[in-house]
Amino acid sequence: MRDLVNVVPKSGTICILTCSDARVDPRDYFGLKFGEALVIRNAGGRAVDAFRSLEVMGSIAPIGLIVVVHHTDCGGMFTTEEEIRSKLSDRAPAHAASIKDKWFGTFRE
Repeated sequence: MRDLVNVVPKSGTICILTCSDARVDPRDYFGLKFGEALVIRNAGGRAVDAFRSLEVMGSIAPIGLIVVVHHTDCGGMFTTEEEIRSKLSDRAPAHAASIKDKWFGTFRE
C-alpha cells in the first residue's frame, strides 16, 4: 500500500479517508510518517460525513489525491440503522424521540 501514497499528485497533498476503528491506523498500513498525509477518520470511513472536513482542509491547502480506505470486519458493515437507534435510545432514553428518525448512513438497512 505504500506505493499508493507514493503517487505524487499534480498539485496539493494526499488525504486519506478511513474508519475510526482503533484497530486500523493509516500510518501503519501505508507506512507513513507523521505529517505525510492528511487523515480523516469517521465511523465506517463514510465519504458523506467527510465532505465538510474536506472542504475546510481544501480551503487551507490544496488536496491533490483522496484515498478512501475501508477495512475487513468493519462494524459499519454489520450494523443496521435500527440497531443503532435502539442501542442509543436504550443508553439515553431522554433523547429517544430525537434518535428515532435520525439517519446514520450504515451499509445495511
